[in-house]
Amino acid sequence: MITGCVEYWFMLHYKMFAPPIHTVAEKERVIAELIEKVPDYQKGVLHSTSKIARNYPDAVKNAKKVLSNLLQDGLPTLEDTDERNCWLCKKCLTFSNVYEAIDFLTSLK
Repeated sequence: MITGCVEYWFMLHYKMFAPPIHTVAEKERVIAELIEKVPDYQKGVLHSTSKIARNYPDAVKNAKKVLSNLLQDGLPTLEDTDERNCWLCKKCLTFSNVYEAIDFLTSLK
């Protein structure tokens, strides 16, 4: 099991939350909650991922709230991205900042 999961990022497309994802059971709960939103969800299947992607603006808004709240818990700023990414990984919130990478890649075009 990885420390975070893409299903957490996908759930940010539907609501603002930051559940613990330290155990297999916690990861399975996030997946089950995603399946409630997208009943035909299957990891890696374009059709269900495309449905989720329609809510990308909501994911960005929710992820920004999560990161803003995490600043109070000691989240490092963007000045040191390695330290910041390590902190997010240790807290099992590694997918909270996916939108930043997407924004960066989009800006390169």
